[in-house]
Amino acid sequence: LKLGDANLDGDVTIADAVLLNKYLVKSAALNEPQLKAADCLFNDKVDSNDTLAILKLIVGTYTELPVYPE
Repeated sequence: LKLGDANLDGDVTIADAVLLNKYLVKSAALNEPQLKAADCLFNDKVDSNDTLAILKLIVGTYTELPVYPE
């Protein structure tokens, strides 16, 4: 399981952020493994902060996931 890889295709890309946002507005469903992969902050909830973490990983602000909340 690769954190941030919400679509489980093996890579963390903008497609994962898009899928997660669709899930958050209830226009897509995620199964249990997808929800685990999407919990980038390791806080047992999936929300827009996880999308932000995925985007920060893509642009290089973060070098790895998970990001633990401060």
